[in-house]
Amino acid sequence: MNLLRMFSWEKYKGEPGYLKKQRRWELARTILYFVLALGVFFLALSYFKTRANIFTVFAVLLCLPGSKSLVETVMFYRYQGCDEGTAARILEASGHLCGSFDRVFTSSSKNFPILHLALSQGKMAALTADPAFDDKAFSEHLKTLLNQEHLKVPVIKVYRQEEDYLNRLKEMKPSAEEEASRRILTVLHQVSL
Repeated sequence: MNLLRMFSWEKYKGEPGYLKKQRRWELARTILYFVLALGVFFLALSYFKTRANIFTVFAVLLCLPGSKSLVETVMFYRYQGCDEGTAARILEASGHLCGSFDRVFTSSSKNFPILHLALSQGKMAALTADPAFDDKAFSEHLKTLLNQEHLKVPVIKVYRQEEDYLNRLKEMKPSAEEEASRRILTVLHQVSL
């Protein structure tokens, strides 16, 4: 069991099943933070016989990372990732394309859950299961993010039907500009859940 995953999950982003696996680690981390805060509080209370001590302040401050972790836990439980069967079909169809599973992009007004996205030759294809997904707002959001990093913005097409998406993946060919696709994917991992 890799306990470091509880505190550093960046290298796992984009793998099939990421959201499902990570939500367990988020919950464990949240519980750990609150248990530490309560432990400090009750140990100090039993020793000093009063709440008026510096350890009470310390216990309250320990609730801050616990609260932040609780918000992250709620975010992970809100979204369902790509199921195993769909992930296997996507991996088979995508071959050596630069891609990523289980992404949730957040803007100030909307959240954009993506089951999988693939990049090749200046084009991005993405699959979502959300029927109310706003393609235009998603494209604008990604364009803004990538422009801030001075990266060439790909043409973005969002698919809602798995079969259409799999056909598109089979049509896409690995790009000679693999490094550019990797840089875009790195930025997208940094700005998504």
